[in-house]
Amino acid sequence: MLYVDVDGTLIDENDIPNEDVVRAVKIHHLQCSDWRGTVIWSGGGKDYADLWRRRLFNEEEWPFMAIAKFPARELDDSDVVVDDEDVKAPGIVLTPDKFIDWVND
Repeated sequence: MLYVDVDGTLIDENDIPNEDVVRAVKIHHLQCSDWRGTVIWSGGGKDYADLWRRRLFNEEEWPFMAIAKFPARELDDSDVVVDDEDVKAPGIVLTPDKFIDWVND
């Protein structure tokens, strides 16, 4: 699964969307048809993550799930985490800029 954080990743401190990250999430989703899914998550909780999921992604086109970041979900080696903070997780952990580069490579 792809786990994408909200604050500092999908939006900045002024609630302005990071269009490059949003675009990279969409590209990744389209390029990986066999992908297990995309999760928008936040330390602010499930409702907050879902608010931004609905604002940034058309629900019909992008059926992403929203969850609270904490308590931490069990991630595995095949998961990709995109977060502006240093997240300890198995699999691939990328900053927003590294994720954009990773998707565009």
